[in-house]
Amino acid sequence: MLAWCGVLEITVKDEHGQLLAGAEVEIVLSGGDDHGDASRRAKTNSRGVVRFSGLRPASYVISAAGAGTASVTVLPGETSAFEFSMRR
Repeated sequence: MLAWCGVLEITVKDEHGQLLAGAEVEIVLSGGDDHGDASRRAKTNSRGVVRFSGLRPASYVISAAGAGTASVTVLPGETSAFEFSMRR
């Protein structure tokens, strides 16, 4: 089953390009949910990265406080990377 799942790796930086540890990031499945896993939330690690694995292939909305929102598509068996820049 995991071969059909995707991974989303998000890097968060400040307005000066410095990696931000401890930034809270949320992903929400676009278009609703029928399986109980519509959203996930996590904080970035010491390298400013958060990784969501085991995602259903679909479009997701990413949000982080101070950075707004963006959409990304997760494909089966692939890692999708996204970078957010925070404004303070």
